[in-house]
Amino acid sequence: MKAVIPPKIILDNLLKDWLLEDIGRGDRTTSGLFVGDEIILGTGH
Repeated sequence: MKAVIPPKIILDNLLKDWLLEDIGRGDRTTSGLFVGDEIILGTGH
């Protein structure tokens, strides 16, 4: 079973700050790559 994930997700500022805090603590569940106000999810390539 495969799930379709959009290439970019636009985050609101509160969620973005929370995710960046998790990344700063080394939380692997939120280790995406941030570009501006967007989070770029890995596509497995």
